Amino acid sequence: MKPTQPVSKVGNKVEFSSVSGTLPKFTRSRVGTIIDEVWTDAYQNNDFIWYIYTSQLVRWTDGTRSIRMTYYYKPAYSKRWTFGRFSPEDTPSIIQELIRKTLEKKWK
Repeated sequence: MKPTQPVSKVGNKVEFSSVSGTLPKFTRSRVGTIIDEVWTDAYQNNDFIWYIYTSQLVRWTDGTRSIRMTYYYKPAYSKRWTFGRFSPEDTPSIIQELIRKTLEKKWK
């Protein structure tokens, strides 16, 4: 049975960290709040794992906004969705340009 999407993340805090130095040393670099979101339908990649994609509009503490595109996954035996490891994030204009150029390719 297809799982329902995760609970809305609107209002949740977002923290992005950056790597500094020659060894991985993570420090907090930006904090913001998710102010809007859209979700795809959940789909099953194989017999065991469900995936769902989301785009989130983030307002940072400095007042700027960006779009984060990410995913969640849920093994069939699990009761909860798990946040994906990678999240492209940039200004709305850059994300819009990337999506526009991707769609112009008319890939099938």
